[in-house]
Amino acid sequence: MNNTENPEFESNLAGNPKKGFDIFYFVLKRTIPVSIVGLLLFILLLPFALILSKTYYESEGFLQIARVVSSVSGETDPMSISNYFDDYASTQARIIQSYDTLKAALLELPENEWPTFLDPALPIETNITILQRNFLVAHVDGTHLIRLSMESLEPEGIAEMINQIMEVYINKQRDDQEQLNSRRFAYLLGKQKELAEALIEREKKLYQLVKETGSSSFSEQFNMYYDRLSSLEESYAMISAARFNAEADYRSAIEIVTAVEKLSPDAAADEMVARDESIWSIQFWTYQMMQDMRASIHGIAKENPDRKFVEERMESMQNYLKNHLENVTARDRKIIREQRDYDLKKMLIESEAKYKAAVSAEETMHASLEEVRAQTRDTSGKMREGTRMEAEVKDLRERIVPLESKIQDLYADSKAPARISIESKARAPYFPARTSFRKILAVCFVFAFGIVGFPVFVYDVMDDRIRRSVELNRALGRIAPDPIVEYDLRSSEKPYVRATLDIPIHPTVSSLRRLAIRLDKERKVHGSKCAIFTGLERGSGVTETIINVAHAMTNFCPRVLLIEADNLHPSIGRLLNLNPPDYYLENYIRGEVGWEDCILFDPERKIDVAVFRKITWNNAQYRELAHMIASAKGVYDFIFIDSGTILERPLTQYLALQADITVLVIHEDVTLYSDLRQTMELIYNSEIPAMTAVLNFSKPLVSRIVMKNIQSQVLKISKAYRKHSKTLVQSFLEKEQVAAVRKKIGKLTNKYKKWVG
Repeated sequence: MNNTENPEFESNLAGNPKKGFDIFYFVLKRTIPVSIVGLLLFILLLPFALILSKTYYESEGFLQIARVVSSVSGETDPMSISNYFDDYASTQARIIQSYDTLKAALLELPENEWPTFLDPALPIETNITILQRNFLVAHVDGTHLIRLSMESLEPEGIAEMINQIMEVYINKQRDDQEQLNSRRFAYLLGKQKELAEALIEREKKLYQLVKETGSSSFSEQFNMYYDRLSSLEESYAMISAARFNAEADYRSAIEIVTAVEKLSPDAAADEMVARDESIWSIQFWTYQMMQDMRASIHGIAKENPDRKFVEERMESMQNYLKNHLENVTARDRKIIREQRDYDLKKMLIESEAKYKAAVSAEETMHASLEEVRAQTRDTSGKMREGTRMEAEVKDLRERIVPLESKIQDLYADSKAPARISIESKARAPYFPARTSFRKILAVCFVFAFGIVGFPVFVYDVMDDRIRRSVELNRALGRIAPDPIVEYDLRSSEKPYVRATLDIPIHPTVSSLRRLAIRLDKERKVHGSKCAIFTGLERGSGVTETIINVAHAMTNFCPRVLLIEADNLHPSIGRLLNLNPPDYYLENYIRGEVGWEDCILFDPERKIDVAVFRKITWNNAQYRELAHMIASAKGVYDFIFIDSGTILERPLTQYLALQADITVLVIHEDVTLYSDLRQTMELIYNSEIPAMTAVLNFSKPLVSRIVMKNIQSQVLKISKAYRKHSKTLVQSFLEKEQVAAVRKKIGKLTNKYKKWVG
């Protein structure tokens, strides 16, 4: 059989692995018993509540909080707490209940006026702890009031303690405000002194700057060095130009000297010689003398000594004239060279002197200019410092003025009324305010129902049993067959195994018949012909259930076979009151006879039965039953197999593989959810083709039983009313009116039946 085509009996693990806890079912099932037991226990505890209850006296006082406190000076904004009024009130309530406040109140209040729940012999810390437990402070919603209340078994001392606490708190608030004002005064005065000292220091520096700059107006146009700097800059520019010219002349002279020194003095010397008249006179005289001497020897022989003497004198005169000319030329050349050198050196010296003088003048002017520039920069810096100092002086004066005003305003505001004041003092109580009976009663109520309900709750949470069809559906992951209603032997007076025979209209039989209908649907739609019934533990009613289902199946198919596969605890033969057969199934398994020889017929239920005796065999003989089931499918319309528990019996697991459907019979309030999930995992891992589960011994809900009884009683009353009112109505009404009344009563009855149903 294909599992995908049979979703109602599909073998899978789609369900929830955990049982879970249904709170609504818990309330529905446990409310009545828990309420009854809890109510009885609560009634038993009532005398203890009366004995333990005490009478309490209470006194209260009120403090008023002002949302807005106006300043006395009128210069500052009103101090408002409207945006955080609730937080402020809660904070003050905590301060009133603080350890320091209560300690101060206890120390100031005489011990003879203490409340009776305090003991002067105890340490002060212990008394404060006791007082905190009995003292309550809270903001009254919707008002500007803080309520201070105190309870005690005796009325003495509680009003005095509340009033003392209020006085201590008000004094503490006043002291804190004065201390706060003192701190503010000290801060403002210190700030004022600091600003005044800074102002004096700045003014001294400003006066010194005025003396140094020579101006009380710290502006650049009043800098006295600006005009001098401008004049020096103009002079420096002129001197620099003169220095540039002198330097150029000096460099030009150097170049001229260098170039002239390279020139030869010969031409100038020749010109000078040519202009020398003495040389011309000597040459002219020499020339005349030589002419005369040449004329005197004219005609004289060359060997004549006189001629030779004259010729020697003429040659001597020519040599003298030549040497003289050379000497004069050398002399003139030397004179010209020395004169030129002198003139050049003189010109160079004069140019250098002018250049050095210009450089010296420039350096002197530059030094003066830098000095004036430094003085100008220094004066400008001091003027800027003076400007900054003037701004600081102005700022300090502007800060001191409002600070002095703030000091005056703060002094005036320190005289303003406090934000919190006493609205009404506590008065001594004359009558008890309450008793503890209600609280003790509530504790008894909670204890009575809690001690009963909590264990039941824990038990239901940890209970892993399957108790409803909803839990079975959750485990399967789909809708399981309708549960089999519990069969009550006391009311039925017939054994469960004969339910389908003797009581066909019993609710249990109806459940069994619906299961048979589902199996028949599987037979017709999916071709299933064999179903094995097994339980998860002994006593689940598997055998009686399968007998009744097999009998109900005969209404849909004529040939039904019931095979008993529980060889350790066989019981079908005994339950059906059948005569012992000639052959049992063990004879077929041993090969002694065919399986047809082991069949018994139940004439009451019209079904065939194959039974076992209590025996054991080895696992290898299991396959003979598989051959029998395969053969019987060709003979019978449907086969039922009664087997032992599937978790303990390998035979059951083997037969489940041969069957088309495995039906797990779940014993309500006995079978564990975890065992069912374990069995489902076993079936799924063993690849058993199809599986479902049915809840056996299912008990109807108490609410359904009560509603059914109410419905039956109402119907009885309605019938009796119709029967006895007919004559009464007819005696007073006409026929038409009787018909109308009957019709109206009938409509009302039908509506009521529908509502009840």
